[in-house]
Amino acid sequence: MNFLLDVNALIAGVYEDHEHHAVMRTWMSQNKDQGLRVAPLVLTGCLRILMTVSGEKEMQKIVTAFAAFKNYYNVEMVQDDIELEQLGKWVSGPKQVTDAHLLAIAKRHELSLLTFDMNIPGKAVLCLG
Repeated sequence: MNFLLDVNALIAGVYEDHEHHAVMRTWMSQNKDQGLRVAPLVLTGCLRILMTVSGEKEMQKIVTAFAAFKNYYNVEMVQDDIELEQLGKWVSGPKQVTDAHLLAIAKRHELSLLTFDMNIPGKAVLCLG
């Protein structure tokens, strides 16, 4: 099975101070045969958050860390060709928009969404939280 990482899952994999870093790295070590994917939306979201929490002003250092992570775990990019009309009808507020967008991308590419968010509905979601 192949998985689309959400923002929190990618940050947990990359950032050692993340509360779920050990859980994510353990899952990744135990599931090396699983294909990992990221969408551009996830990369930019992670970059924004990591620059904020780390205080890092130089974007390139975080981009380099992402590149090393992607190479080591053989993470591939997926295309984001989702229209707003394709977002889930379960969205009831602004905090669910990105989750619905990522779930739609996962479904489009026949992936499961890998997350720590227990509030995302559906069979195509694997929650590690």
